[in-house]
Amino acid sequence: MKKVNQVTAERWIKDNASWVAAMVAKHDSWIKDNAVDLYQAAYDGELDEIEQRDKARDGGTENKLVSNYVQIIIDTLVDYMLGKSPIYTVEDPDQDDEETEEREIITEYRKKVMKLLKDKAQGEFSDLLRDMCIGGFGSIIVWVDEKGNIDYSEYPIQEIIPIYDGRKRLRLLFRRYEVGVWENGSETTKTKVEVYDDRYVTYYTGDSMESLHLDETEAKTGNPIEHKAGRIPVVVCQNQLPAKYSERVKGYGKSDLAYGVVPLAVAYCHGLSDKANLMEYL
Repeated sequence: MKKVNQVTAERWIKDNASWVAAMVAKHDSWIKDNAVDLYQAAYDGELDEIEQRDKARDGGTENKLVSNYVQIIIDTLVDYMLGKSPIYTVEDPDQDDEETEEREIITEYRKKVMKLLKDKAQGEFSDLLRDMCIGGFGSIIVWVDEKGNIDYSEYPIQEIIPIYDGRKRLRLLFRRYEVGVWENGSETTKTKVEVYDDRYVTYYTGDSMESLHLDETEAKTGNPIEHKAGRIPVVVCQNQLPAKYSERVKGYGKSDLAYGVVPLAVAYCHGLSDKANLMEYL
């Protein structure tokens, strides 16, 4: 059965390589059109306009000061939402466990799911909310490791490409990223793509999006491998929906920095730098 799946997966990427590459290119175009990299750089304290300031005087020192209010704006919201540990419950108010034959199973489930949430959920949710505020949407991928333990993690917006049908139902999800591989005595960069559907996760690799093939390094655990989640094991969350219908139908949310925050931060940093230049002159 595994061999049949591998043949099918290899044939699928061969038949659909150009389509997959087109979907990834469309996602990259969306990243650029929505200035996600600009917002991420601003959050990291990198403002190109400030870095490219001209000198105030010939031979004079040009201060390029960055006061990172962008980061304060985003982190204040994240801290407000998740600064206090969430309270989780899996209790059903309409069910009396004492009268349930599956009481022991339910109790065991509660213990495991609470441990899963308490161990790392707050950190992952913080990263998720921060990514949503900066880029417009975020995602968490869930998987079962080789030991049978459930794990999950948040991934950056640049890696995650959700594929929806005409009714806004999630049909596929690609995770695209670059890895360094030691090959023929030197390190080279390879593209890796994880394809999630409602039954399998398949790992592909190649020199480019157009030359993908099954990743042989994943074959020891199964490639493709049946995740048994019953659905695509990924949660894709939108931030706020834009008011314009033409923007809303694109299926992504809007950044909290998309309403003039970055230009305001740039203007403020120009003012700080100008004041510093004047003080040095005086």
